[in-house]
Amino acid sequence: MAYVLNLGDLGKEFDCKADAIRDYVRVRSDVGGEYVRAVGRLAGESSTVNQRLPRYSGSRILEGGFIKPFSHNLKTRGEAHAWLDCVMDGVVVGAVDGSQIYPDKGYDVPIGVVQTAGIYNRHTGAGDFGERTRVELITPVQFERARVYAYSSEFVDAHRFRAECEEIKQLLCEHDEIFVLLDGSLILSHISALNRNIREVYLGAIKDLFQTSEKTENPVIAYTDATRPGDITKMLYHLYALKKTRLQDIPLIQTYLSNWGDRTSAFLCDRDDRRATGDGFGNKSILDRYGEFRDAIAFFYINLGSGIGRAEYPVWAHEKGMTETIADILRAESIIRGGYPDLLIHAHRRALIRTQEHRLFYAMLENFCHANDLPFSKSRKQVHKQMPVWMNYHTRF
Repeated sequence: MAYVLNLGDLGKEFDCKADAIRDYVRVRSDVGGEYVRAVGRLAGESSTVNQRLPRYSGSRILEGGFIKPFSHNLKTRGEAHAWLDCVMDGVVVGAVDGSQIYPDKGYDVPIGVVQTAGIYNRHTGAGDFGERTRVELITPVQFERARVYAYSSEFVDAHRFRAECEEIKQLLCEHDEIFVLLDGSLILSHISALNRNIREVYLGAIKDLFQTSEKTENPVIAYTDATRPGDITKMLYHLYALKKTRLQDIPLIQTYLSNWGDRTSAFLCDRDDRRATGDGFGNKSILDRYGEFRDAIAFFYINLGSGIGRAEYPVWAHEKGMTETIADILRAESIIRGGYPDLLIHAHRRALIRTQEHRLFYAMLENFCHANDLPFSKSRKQVHKQMPVWMNYHTRF
C-alpha cells in the first residue's frame, strides 16, 4: 500500500522538534501543579473574595466550599433507579437539539435546511411524554439579505441555534414548571470571529431566550461534556497572582471530582474572551454584548461518569435555590443510559438528518425547480458523486 503522507520526513520532524514538545509539556505540568494546588484553596473561600476580582476575571464565586459531594451512596443499579424515580417524580424536563443540511456548492441554488426536535417528559408515571420536530428552509434571499456567502455553513449554524432557542422558548411557555436542557453553551464565545450579521442572529436569539426564561421562571440548562473553557483558571490567576497560562478548567478540577455525582460549587461566568477583530467588536467580551443579561449566567462542573461536564443556567435560578435541583436532574438523566443526560440523547436522535435524507432533500429540490420552471443545474462533480461506483469507473475511460 502506498502512503500519501510522507512518513519518512514526518519521523524526522518529530526527532528534530522533540525537545520543543517536551519543554512545552514540562512547563505546562509545572504551572499546572501550581493551579491544582490553588484549586484546593478555593474550598476555604467565600463570595467575599469577589471584591478582589477585576472585570473579566473569568468567574466569580456564588457558593462557598468549592466541592459539593453527592450525598447518596448508590451501590447497585436498583438503588440508582429507585433514587432516580424519587427525584424525578412529577418533575417536568424538556430537551432540544437540532441538525442541518448545508447548501451544496454542487448545486446552483443555495438552500439550507434546519431541523429541530423538542421533547418533554412529565415523569408522572402515566407516559406523559411529548415530542415534535420542525423543519425550516434557509433560502437564497436570506443569504443575500445578510450579505453573507451564498453557501455559508456559519449562517446555517446561526439559524439552527435560533431555531433551537425558539423551540426552547415554546417549551418554557407551554409548561407551568419545566427545566429545559440544551446541548451546548449559553456563552457564545465562538461568534466573535463571525460576520457581524451572523453574530446578530446568535445575539438576538440568546437574549430572547433569557427574557423568556426569566419571564416564565423556567430555567434553560445548557450542558456539555466536550467543553474546554478556562473560567475558573482565570479566576485563580487573579486571586492568587499565579503565572499566566492557557490551562483549562477540567484538567485542574478533575482530581477533586473523582466520585460520580460530585459537583463544584456554582460560579458566575465573567469570561474574558476579548479578541482583536478589526471591526470594533473585539474590545468587549461576548457577555458584554448580552446587554442586561451580561452577568446572568451561572455554571458548575459535575461528574456524571463519562468525564466532567459543565452545566450553565440563569443566575436567577441559583438565587431561587434551584442549583441542586438542576444537578439532581442531570444526575438522574445520566443514570438512564449512562454518562450523559438521556433526554438530550433522545432529542439528538429525533433531530438528526441522516445521509440518505440529504439525498432525498436534493431530489425534492430538483423536483421543485422543475415543477416551477426554475433553473436548476448541478456540477459535473456532483453528477459523478451520485452515480453508482461502476458507472463512475466506466465513464472515466
